[in-house]
Amino acid sequence: MVKETIQTLKCTFPPLYVTPSTLFHTGPATGTTDAGEAFNANGTFSGEILGSSGWKSPASTLSGAGSGTEIVSNLVVYNEQEVDLMGLFAQGISLAPLGASTQRTEPPAMGERAKEDVYMREFVLWTTMPLSSGDRAALIQSFSPVPPYAGNAAQSGSMTSSQVIAGYSKTYANSSTIDPLVGFVVEIGSGDLGFMDMVSAPKLYCTRLIVFAGTCKDRGSRFQDIPFSCEILGVAQTEPDELEQFTQMARSLDPPVSD
Repeated sequence: MVKETIQTLKCTFPPLYVTPSTLFHTGPATGTTDAGEAFNANGTFSGEILGSSGWKSPASTLSGAGSGTEIVSNLVVYNEQEVDLMGLFAQGISLAPLGASTQRTEPPAMGERAKEDVYMREFVLWTTMPLSSGDRAALIQSFSPVPPYAGNAAQSGSMTSSQVIAGYSKTYANSSTIDPLVGFVVEIGSGDLGFMDMVSAPKLYCTRLIVFAGTCKDRGSRFQDIPFSCEILGVAQTEPDELEQFTQMARSLDPPVSD
């Protein structure tokens, strides 16, 4: 009789509220500085978002800043967390993924909206190794983003399908029925990612990556709100002798080998 131990792995991502006073580690005017630069000038911002809990940007851009009319914001951020499995890994215990889910407190928002062009793409991935900069770039690209296991000649991925355990993608857009100042965006599509392969690794990584773009009124009240989320992965622990039993069962289905 196989004995299963069910548990959940959880990663909590704090909210991120970006305004004209939000500080990025690197900005177009000051370059890289510990004091940071406010997200209120034309150009590219990157690096750690100061005062946040683990949020970083590979490259976020603003254009139209200071016009007093409209400003185009292309906010790109990610947050990567680790789950330490070394204790289980050292004992030879593997994890069989059962399913992934998410808990949210509210939808994302961007305001004050100046045009009906606001959209947001969100990716959450559970992986056995961290996403490379190339993996993030492939997800960030404007058209046809691809996960780390679906690279091609133009954009190669760093992982095999077995290294992407679980995850999902969501796409949001603004709704003309929601006040531009309130700014909530609504989900228009989603899809599952990953292949739920057996995990035998010292660490798991959960990465949340977001592209949030659109045109706002160039005011001090401009904001982009990425809400809290708790990402959950249900797993079953598989003891070493049980793993061997599963292997033997699989072998018993193999055709006989003749000399």
